[in-house]
Amino acid sequence: MSELSFHLVDRIDELEPERSARGTLAVPASIDAFPACLVVEAIGQLAAWVAMQRASFERRPVAARADDVRVFGTVAPGDVLELAIRVRSCKSVAIAYEGEGMVGGRTLVELRGAVGAMLPMSEFESPEAARARYEALRAGGLPPREFPGRAAFAPRVISRKVADGRIEAELEAAPPGPLYADHFERRPVYPATLLLDAQLRLAFALEPSFEAASIDDVPSGSRLLHVKVRSFTPPGGRVTAIAERREGAREIELSAHADGKRVSSATLVPPGGV
Repeated sequence: MSELSFHLVDRIDELEPERSARGTLAVPASIDAFPACLVVEAIGQLAAWVAMQRASFERRPVAARADDVRVFGTVAPGDVLELAIRVRSCKSVAIAYEGEGMVGGRTLVELRGAVGAMLPMSEFESPEAARARYEALRAGGLPPREFPGRAAFAPRVISRKVADGRIEAELEAAPPGPLYADHFERRPVYPATLLLDAQLRLAFALEPSFEAASIDDVPSGSRLLHVKVRSFTPPGGRVTAIAERREGAREIELSAHADGKRVSSATLVPPGGV
């Protein structure tokens, strides 16, 4: 039986140290969906391998921001996701990069202005284990793994308040379990991309053209701007997520807060916007 996993790169096909990399992920046909936020996660994980290799597996990127995420289509279960990243800067304090997620050569998600802060590897996972995984990725790929569907990883909605142009919900991150073995073994952190996916699903109800009752992913032509992650969310941690559209505005502002501090923020621009 395959192990549960949150490693979203199967194989690294090409790597030019500190400059670029290409890889793939076979999206399991058995999962219910592979949303755009997980494509962003996969692109980021490929960039992380470049950064970790450059740092001799002594440091790794964790916290992140992205200036612009563009969505052109949906990755379906069973697709082979092609990943490409280009490094703008890779130093001991941060990696700056851009990248794409493609299927059949067609770009479905484009990431620009991404930055990941570099932190000590040993705080999060074993440097030796990470190095061994990198060598497997370069040598032929990781063994088959099982990815639970969105329902298994999505935060639980504790409460929800709806007002004109605003939705506020209390979300609870997935409890300790298989997800955190990969994110991360020594210091479990709920993936910010999964929190963002949950926030987007709240925001869909504010955009009539999204047909919120049936939509499953960010519509083609949408953009996410100024995505920032400011703090970590632990397993089972609770955050207050807000999706808000100011009167007359096209954009929907997303934010998440915990213990009086901002956890993350982003701006959703529906198709036809900026």
